[in-house]
Amino acid sequence: MNKNSWIKAGLLASCTMILIRIIGIIPCLNCLFIPITCLAWLIVPLGTGYLTALWSELDRNQYDKAAIQGALSGLILGVSEGISIIIIFIFQFFFSFTSNSWLNVLENNQELFGFFNNSNQLSGIGTLFLIGGFGIISGFIMIIKDVFFSIIGGIIRTALSKN
Repeated sequence: MNKNSWIKAGLLASCTMILIRIIGIIPCLNCLFIPITCLAWLIVPLGTGYLTALWSELDRNQYDKAAIQGALSGLILGVSEGISIIIIFIFQFFFSFTSNSWLNVLENNQELFGFFNNSNQLSGIGTLFLIGGFGIISGFIMIIKDVFFSIIGGIIRTALSKN
């Protein structure tokens, strides 16, 4: 049994998802890759758990080990995906062509957000709070999703094993 299989599977899946997210930043490529991105949202965590169970050489009756190792590999994937979401969201907020529209929404709803100082400019703390809040919520959702589907992938591989 390979003890580090969950680390390898988690890092491989992390690299795959980060590459897909980087491709998604480029507008023309994002249109072409959106079906792949939607499928990857589900298939990569399932594959992570599957690869973890495969590389661990688990027997058919070792569902508990498959679930634990799948959860660990999904946690690696989820944390890296959450961090990449925050970084990409900050990048898109400050450097994309749509950042102007974000600022207009925030300026038009000052009472709701309350992140403006007296000169009607968006304050730095408020912006970071808003971006960080969306990023952290998205990151937690990704961690939960990746852990869940990686556990399922590990259990599926264990159920399909011949031993």
